[in-house]
Amino acid sequence: MNNLDQTLQTQLNNIQTKTGKSLDDLADIVKRTGLTQHGEIRSMFLREFGLGYGDANILAHAIIESAFESAG
Repeated sequence: MNNLDQTLQTQLNNIQTKTGKSLDDLADIVKRTGLTQHGEIRSMFLREFGLGYGDANILAHAIIESAFESAG
């Protein structure tokens, strides 16, 4: 794992600690909302979980990327 991957994983781990939810839990929440656009998902994380912009942004990206991997 390179430094960038390690940094992103650390950020995702910290987000899970802040929210008290696993990435799978957060992905399920997104699925239940029906939101599909990155900006909409990011805004929901900002609003509902009080995350900062960077954390909400990387979390939205990770969840969308994961959804595409599991669909393909």
